[in-house]
Amino acid sequence: MILANNVMIDSYRQGAPGTGGSFPEGSIIVKIGYSAVKSESFAAALVPGVLKRVEFIIKDSARFPATNGWGYARFCL
Repeated sequence: MILANNVMIDSYRQGAPGTGGSFPEGSIIVKIGYSAVKSESFAAALVPGVLKRVEFIIKDSARFPATNGWGYARFCL
């Protein structure tokens, strides 16, 4: 799953980054990674199984100047 805050979603809807624009300060993305498991009720489908990792990506140029303003965190289980 990939989740985002309203700052990121609004910027994406306006065309960033495909139109050459960048994501603004305060943009946040959260990625949640699960193992894939076959669905018990629909054999052709895969559903989330065991939680494997959670990742955060945050745009804050004051806190993360060395990485073009992006901060990264990954928690593996």
